Amino acid sequence: MDKTNIKNGRVYRTAGLITGLMIILVMGFMDIFYSFYLYPIFSLSLFMYEYKETNKFNVVFFLFLLSTNITEILFLFDYETYVIIASLFSVVSSVCLLLLLKPVLKRRSKVFSQHYILELIIGFLGFGFVLGYLIYSVAPLVPDLSIFMISTIVFIITIGAYFLTPSYNKHTGNISLFGIGGAYMGEMVFAFIYKYIYSEISFLLVGAIMTIYLKVVLATFLTKIDTIADYDGSGTRV
Repeated sequence: MDKTNIKNGRVYRTAGLITGLMIILVMGFMDIFYSFYLYPIFSLSLFMYEYKETNKFNVVFFLFLLSTNITEILFLFDYETYVIIASLFSVVSSVCLLLLLKPVLKRRSKVFSQHYILELIIGFLGFGFVLGYLIYSVAPLVPDLSIFMISTIVFIITIGAYFLTPSYNKHTGNISLFGIGGAYMGEMVFAFIYKYIYSEISFLLVGAIMTIYLKVVLATFLTKIDTIADYDGSGTRV
């Protein structure tokens, strides 16, 4: 790969990190609505980073960034009014996340260990309890429950895929998927806690940090996904 492209790509990632930090500062010390202007810059920086590193226009990643931007802005601006639109774009973003896993899922590792099945079960039980309690608390307050439940189901499937994939393809790079799945879950949980349960700015800030972490790690993961997808469990590429 051309070294100039790599260097330029890292510049875009740095720009994304700086913009992400600015989003947190604006939310914490100014009006959250000012952050709406920063979200597109943040997402564009990460898209350009992934594009420069791979020399490929990743349509699915672009749609993911676009749909999450729309969802996040509508959620903060007036979720009750735009609940249907926000939920539909939330479904789009979840589907895009699933599609981004496709290259990794094409090849199953020849080495499959079940030594952390117990940890996965415990994690899913904990995740299920937290998410179930949140849905129970929030559902009566959501303007359109049907579309909310559809987006929640797709969301749960996506989270499950990201937590289970590292046991399907055991390349060490897939450890990032735990972080992506956890951040995707965390941003939703903290956002709805802030919106409907306890309107403390700290919850919104944690949700925003999760969002920024998710997108940065995902963009970095996508720059390495071809190598990860070719892993056959024997330590060689195929």
